[in-house]
Amino acid sequence: MRKENGEYNVYVLGKNGEARPDVNLQVQVMHKWFMKDGSMGQEHVLTTDKDGKVKLGKLKKVMGVNVSARFLGLNQVWFIGNQSG
Repeated sequence: MRKENGEYNVYVLGKNGEARPDVNLQVQVMHKWFMKDGSMGQEHVLTTDKDGKVKLGKLKKVMGVNVSARFLGLNQVWFIGNQSG
């Protein structure tokens, strides 16, 4: 995951850094309000573009993001601790 121009993006790249387009990712956003009620957050299925990228946006009031691609054996959690605006 990279923060670029104030917005977060997730990239799926091959072993040689090549873009992996059309990969379905299960993206779970851990919002600070969801965390307070004991739930883990909302899950969405998003697909990488031709550059292997999924745009997540500014992620305001988001504590973390869990991204997985089951057929690739990918599961990554990023804690960003973004509690403000």
